Amino acid sequence: MDTAVSAASAVCLLVLATAQAYFRRCRYSTQLVQRLYSGPGAAHPPARGPLLGGLAERIASTALGDRLRAHAAASHPSVRFSDYVALALASVLASALAMWILTARMAAVIPAALVAPIAVDRIVARIHGTRSARIEKQLPDALGLQAGALRAGQSLLKSLRIVAD
Repeated sequence: MDTAVSAASAVCLLVLATAQAYFRRCRYSTQLVQRLYSGPGAAHPPARGPLLGGLAERIASTALGDRLRAHAAASHPSVRFSDYVALALASVLASALAMWILTARMAAVIPAALVAPIAVDRIVARIHGTRSARIEKQLPDALGLQAGALRAGQSLLKSLRIVAD
């Protein structure tokens, strides 16, 4: 059992390290794209393609998928449906793999795979709520700063840069 626990721990650490590196790379690539496309006369940055777009459309074409799409749109308006499906599938696979490594019993794998999308849904809702709360907290100060810059005679673009800095 100690071998299974250490293997599961190693897998979890590997997944966390990979996710951290991915998000760090996404953040740096976003900053790089913003720098490249921020000059005068610059083109708009390319849009990110949907994750599992074709599969998400097939799922959405079913009756249950239509209900799932409606739930995702109502609960998480800032998350694309294809990204929501990708998160749910990844959570099912990760939880099933982790329970299989830890217990090697199908009786534990199936409930973990069924509960995982619900947990991910709640986590995404919490992250979205935290982000919305931060935006609501900072918005009055940002608008006041922009209004002051505009009253001082700055252009709209300059006032936005003042707010961003």
